[in-house]
Amino acid sequence: MPDAKREEAEGRIGAALLAEWDPMDIRAQPGHANDYLQYAHDIYALLIRGGSDVQVGRHLHEIEREQMHHPDADARDLTAVLKTLRALEKTI
Repeated sequence: MPDAKREEAEGRIGAALLAEWDPMDIRAQPGHANDYLQYAHDIYALLIRGGSDVQVGRHLHEIEREQMHHPDADARDLTAVLKTLRALEKTI
């Protein structure tokens, strides 16, 4: 049976990725609220294991490069999303 607390945390992480990260620029498009939820599981795992900002940032940049085909991903400033994820980390 899935862990409800983890699912809730991953939902909040997915929402944070949409609000603060959104490399596909879908925030304003209807029906895309859960598009980044698929990445929340790995981010959750990194946070739980004590992953650093560098590790989380590298993972997000890797997703952008490899899965979303944004070759210039490493130039994106992730400060805002990392700050939000660290605040969420304190609740999980």
